[in-house]
Amino acid sequence: MRAEWHSRRAGMPPEGYRRRYRRSLMPKLLLVLVAAGVAVNMCVGGFWRMSFFKQSHEALERNVVHYAQGLAAEMGAPPDTAKARALANRYALRIHYDAPFGSAGEAAGAGTVGSGWETGPMPAFPESRHRGEGFHDLPDVPGARTGWSKHRFFVQVPIGGGKYTFTTDFGPFAEGHGGYLTVLICLLSLCLVAAFMAIRRLLSPLKGLIAAVERIRRGELGHQVPVCSRDELGDLARSFNAMSTDLKEMIRSREQLLLDVSHELRSPITRIKVALEMSPEDATKESIRDDLAEMEMMISEILETARLDSANGKLHLEDVDLGVLVAEAVADADMRAPGAKLAAETAATGPIVQADRARVRKVLANVLDNAVKYSPADGSQVRVRVERGNTEVTVRVEDKGVGIPADELPKLFEPFYRVDRSRSRETGGYGLGLSLCKRIMEAHGGSISISSREGEGTEVALTFPVGAATHNL
Repeated sequence: MRAEWHSRRAGMPPEGYRRRYRRSLMPKLLLVLVAAGVAVNMCVGGFWRMSFFKQSHEALERNVVHYAQGLAAEMGAPPDTAKARALANRYALRIHYDAPFGSAGEAAGAGTVGSGWETGPMPAFPESRHRGEGFHDLPDVPGARTGWSKHRFFVQVPIGGGKYTFTTDFGPFAEGHGGYLTVLICLLSLCLVAAFMAIRRLLSPLKGLIAAVERIRRGELGHQVPVCSRDELGDLARSFNAMSTDLKEMIRSREQLLLDVSHELRSPITRIKVALEMSPEDATKESIRDDLAEMEMMISEILETARLDSANGKLHLEDVDLGVLVAEAVADADMRAPGAKLAAETAATGPIVQADRARVRKVLANVLDNAVKYSPADGSQVRVRVERGNTEVTVRVEDKGVGIPADELPKLFEPFYRVDRSRSRETGGYGLGLSLCKRIMEAHGGSISISSREGEGTEVALTFPVGAATHNL
């Protein structure tokens, strides 16, 4: 459920979100954190066991044996039963006394017993070593032994030819360990969650950087990210902002250079055209005239692109019958092979959109010109249809031409980019047409997209908003 909610928020299917999460840096950092914690605990525990446990355990055993000898001396041999029971109740002990062999019937007066006396049922003393359980002889206390068996600790000490066996039951404490273990697991889980949230917070600037890179990729040059820290991520954000500013300035300088050159080319082109008209008609004159027309078209597209970025280049919006405008553009394109036609389901008129008529006509002419240009002269006609929706209208131009390689599609709207880099006379152009179309469509609040399969054809979709305010770039 949570993966589906995140995937809907991110606009991707649940499996795509899971795949993205598996590749994320956060789970890897958390795994490293857990592994490091386990390794540290194991190393510290092992070092403590090797360095201190053996010596402290032996010292504890000696102290316990000496304490048991004191209790045995206090109870006497044979034991004073009243005193023995009082000590057993006070210290939660079970006490067993074995008298010397041959004194079973002897009595030591009132309140004393002979062989085999005990304060309660006594578990058997472990007489073998198995998986950490068993007995341990103390060489510095002859006859004394200690041992473990099923959550019980045993101590045997000799006294007067007999021996006392003391045991205490750790069963209730061991049973309580389950609750303690649950609490420990909860605390460790909370620590891991806190560590995860801390790491996530520390790395949160990366998400802003990723989003900023995506916006730069979409053409929003100069976008800045907030600098939220003074560490390496803060340095990265500052470097990114500096790079973004420099990139925007470089692009602006290049565009300004193109604009200045285009303006300056107007005058010499005009002088060449005047001189050309006074020369005799021949093949060379016609070739020069075609070259001049191509240069004028390129200059116009550069200036039009710059004008859209200018405060003085506002759209002249009016109610435009998009169906009529599309029909006129199709009629113009149909005069060249293989021609163009409106789809049968496309109405002759409507819908009405708020648009700049001249600029929308330029977009339609450019898109249809490309579709006809890259289609075989003896192939299928370019097909145009208008699809109406509640909030938008889409004009689709579909051809059965040569198509465009998949790796070229993301670059088509870049200025001066051409799939055909030869710039042959047959195809012509300088890669400014689609860039200008994108600017015009975005200025109208719409969009342009291209889908294509190499060798099968291309479809261009022009989307116009209906009932929504248009805007300039």
